[in-house]
Amino acid sequence: MISGIITGLLLAAFFAITYWAYSSRNSARWQQAAQLPLQDEAELPCCSGKPDAKRASGVRS
Repeated sequence: MISGIITGLLLAAFFAITYWAYSSRNSARWQQAAQLPLQDEAELPCCSGKPDAKRASGVRS
């Protein structure tokens, strides 16, 4: 009995996550993430191409 309930809850969670992932609200985010491997490092918003002064000196934050 309890295993059937757990199976049903996990199946519902799977369908909820699948629905969320394929919903139209997230399509722009997934399209942007799909293009990340194709971009040059200079174009990435997180990397300026210049080493940080902290990173270059070995200081960790």
